[in-house]
Amino acid sequence: MTGVGVLIPRGFDIAVGTIVSVEICGASGEAIIRTTRVVDAAWAHYGLEYCPLGDAFHEVVSDLVAGTHRNFDWQWNIAQ
Repeated sequence: MTGVGVLIPRGFDIAVGTIVSVEICGASGEAIIRTTRVVDAAWAHYGLEYCPLGDAFHEVVSDLVAGTHRNFDWQWNIAQ
């Protein structure tokens, strides 16, 4: 897994190329904004590419993508 997509309320316009902090299940890391797309009047979608991951964040991300597709769907929902 090299990145993640997130929905962010509009009004927080973040430029492509910006490095942002990402936190999942108490572990944090950095990602760079690679894409942005307006979804509707309230939401924008951002595509983020992870920067080199520290041990704790790497472990959380690895745990989230391990298992069956059904397990992954459930884990993805808790990471949102």
